[in-house]
Amino acid sequence: MKKQHPAQHIQEGEILLQEGTIEQFLRIRQAFGARFTGDGGHVAFLMNLTGTAQVYRIQPEGGWPELLTDSENRVMEVWGIPHSSHLIFAMDEGGNENAQLYMVEGNGKGITAITDNPQAMYSLGAISADGRWMAIATNARNGQDYDICLLETGQTFAEAKLVHKNQGWWRALDFSQDNRRLLVVTHTANVNHDLYELDLETGALDHLTPHHGQAQYLFARYWGPEEDILMATDEDTEFLELAQWRRKSRTLEHLASENHDLDLLEVDRISQQYAYCVNQEGYSALYIHRNGSTRHIAGLDDGVIASLAWSPDGSRLALTYHSATKNPNVYCLWPETSKLVALTHAPQAGLDFSRFIRPELRAFPSFDGLSIPVWLYRPQRASAEQVPVVISVHGGPESQERPGFNPVFQYLLGQGFAIAAPNVRGSSGYGKSYVHLDDVRLRMNSVRDLAALVAWIHDQPGLDSSRTALMGGSYGGFMVLAGLTSFPELFAAGVDIVGIANLETFLENTSPYRRQLREAEYGSLAEDREFFREISPVHHIDKIQAPLLVVHGRNDPRVPVGEAEQMVQKLQARKHPVEYLLFDDEGHGVVKLKNRLILYPQIAAFLEQHLSN
Repeated sequence: MKKQHPAQHIQEGEILLQEGTIEQFLRIRQAFGARFTGDGGHVAFLMNLTGTAQVYRIQPEGGWPELLTDSENRVMEVWGIPHSSHLIFAMDEGGNENAQLYMVEGNGKGITAITDNPQAMYSLGAISADGRWMAIATNARNGQDYDICLLETGQTFAEAKLVHKNQGWWRALDFSQDNRRLLVVTHTANVNHDLYELDLETGALDHLTPHHGQAQYLFARYWGPEEDILMATDEDTEFLELAQWRRKSRTLEHLASENHDLDLLEVDRISQQYAYCVNQEGYSALYIHRNGSTRHIAGLDDGVIASLAWSPDGSRLALTYHSATKNPNVYCLWPETSKLVALTHAPQAGLDFSRFIRPELRAFPSFDGLSIPVWLYRPQRASAEQVPVVISVHGGPESQERPGFNPVFQYLLGQGFAIAAPNVRGSSGYGKSYVHLDDVRLRMNSVRDLAALVAWIHDQPGLDSSRTALMGGSYGGFMVLAGLTSFPELFAAGVDIVGIANLETFLENTSPYRRQLREAEYGSLAEDREFFREISPVHHIDKIQAPLLVVHGRNDPRVPVGEAEQMVQKLQARKHPVEYLLFDDEGHGVVKLKNRLILYPQIAAFLEQHLSN
């Protein structure tokens, strides 16, 4: 019997660097997640200059950024503490997503661990306006349910007070002005939420948003002298709209209807203004509401705004912006004058960004006549020949492919590949009805969308549908595997990154807190096991014809590494061409630069090998 090839294990220190190749694209840096310090003196943000995202700060007028943390592990988020220069940040270990909370002094000279339980996840949901209290959700009790705890700023979590014991996934959102009430949210599905108000003195929980069917309540914050609640919601509407929950009448009033999703909202209670972004076919449009009027801020409409944060005095807005031809950077906006200043200039690795490709938004008809949006990137390389196509499928599935920065896309375009990035049914951004078109027993209709995309590619000038590869991560990895098993004759290669191979074992082994959320989308273990066995790619290995590259992180808490191992072992038993990259220090995705410098050259070589003439 022929010996099976083990996974290629990636250890620290293995870096394969070749100047002028994809490695250069991977060395483009990104700055993001900006928030003002509580004293207004600096803007804090994350940047992956050292290879993983770390905390930096910079003056609001610009200057030289200061590094405040320096760890091998990624920092996931940073917050300012009102009236202080100190910062709070969250960091996990090896991609395991068990975020721990830390405090760093404003000058970066001292870091204090607030939490110290690597087996649990801690989520900082709100800091009181006076900077005294932090509301933290944690699953430390049983790994599944998120309790709400109150902690005085400057203390460690050992001194925290449990204020509400919960079942399911809960988060804190905002303190009332007098710190007596806390706005909290629970998720029973990724797209179904409920808002509650917790009385911190009595422990009473008031349900603010009883509703029928599924509805989302996002970015909710206290607002106005009555402490109403401003939010984005799709209750009784197709799209996420700006709405206000009125305290006196206990009713929800929709304030604006855009026929597009509102995808960011940042409230400044002191100056009584708010900023929000509307997702217009994937592009961001920024608006400022102040003194009863709303104004559009021009100049940022050709890309994606990823974060918003007001300064303590409400005079400035920090934001993260990127586009297909601009890497993510932090900007400062003065709304009164519309002055916009780039605070960061994340390194571009010596590449000529003027040669980067913008996508064209197209649509194709699927098997049932449904119109499916797709971003089409065409390479600039002049050639009379048709070019191969990489179909990139986003994760989620309740997510959206948007025209943002993707260095891997730009490298592949430079090598002569076209990129087709669809938003198959089930994607967000196109209304509530569209997002539910792939739920449970409708799952494989989204895979049929991929087959329809190949048929559309066949009819497009300059594209070679016979040289088409599937590539995707997480749920996108499931789509890769499902596409290769459902329509094996259509694809020349597949790249599965942290993908689901077996819906049954995925739900059995994913992090306990996620199971209920994912069962709402995929179906339940109690009722749908036979259906899972019917559609899961691992049970249709014999149908795969294309060579496959499988990538996974050993510490993945969302899609456990067993999903990759099942697929690879069965393909190896068939002696089918499969390559396997297993990263020992990664989780749900590959985020460390040293590992990306190994992974993506191999992906590029794999695609070039199997899509060449």
